[in-house]
Amino acid sequence: PLALAALVCTGACLSFTVGGTATGGLSFAFAAHAWWLLAGIALVSTVVPLAAFLAGANRIGPSNAAIVSTVEPVVTLGLAFALLGDRLAPIQLAGGALVLAAVLVLQVRLRPRPEAAAI
Repeated sequence: PLALAALVCTGACLSFTVGGTATGGLSFAFAAHAWWLLAGIALVSTVVPLAAFLAGANRIGPSNAAIVSTVEPVVTLGLAFALLGDRLAPIQLAGGALVLAAVLVLQVRLRPRPEAAAI
């Protein structure tokens, strides 16, 4: 998981660097201490979650990992509410509820009927 996460992040970095350079959108006009902030954002928001996802997919399987990862936007919404004081609109609450409902529906295991198992 760590090697794959490193490759994915390196590829993304190179792609965005080339794209930013080609479009003229790449700028380094910020204070020197901002590099520490960028490094923290890269590690906390990208590298660690990606490595954790890949390690989790290895442990619980890719299908279950994909289903569980759909909860990420709901967690982000909850953290924005709890930590940043963001107000949640009804549409955001409805969307979060739909995502959680979908995860629950996908996790329901249908058991075969006894007569079907005997065949």
